[in-house]
Amino acid sequence: MGGWIVQADLATQAGPFELWAKALSVIDRIHGLVNNAGIRTEISIDASASDCTAAWQREFQINLFAAADLCMTTRQGPAASIPRWR
Repeated sequence: MGGWIVQADLATQAGPFELWAKALSVIDRIHGLVNNAGIRTEISIDASASDCTAAWQREFQINLFAAADLCMTTRQGPAASIPRWR
C-alpha cells in the first residue's frame, strides 16, 4: 500500500484550497478527510494588543477557518470528492 504527502501553509487564507488542489493533482478521488491541524500560541500577559491580535488571528486561521475551508472545498466543483458526510 502506498500513499502521498502534500502540504500547504494553513496559516494563509489560500492554504486550505492549495492543499486540496495539490491532493487532487496526485489522486483523482479522496475518500476521507481528517482535519487534525492545530496550534496553540503562548503569549505573555504583558504582550501588546497587536501581538495578541496577531496570535489569535493566526490560531483561528489554522484551527478553525482552514478546517472549515477544507470541509467546504470537498463538496465543491466537478472534482468534489466527498459527496456527503456521515
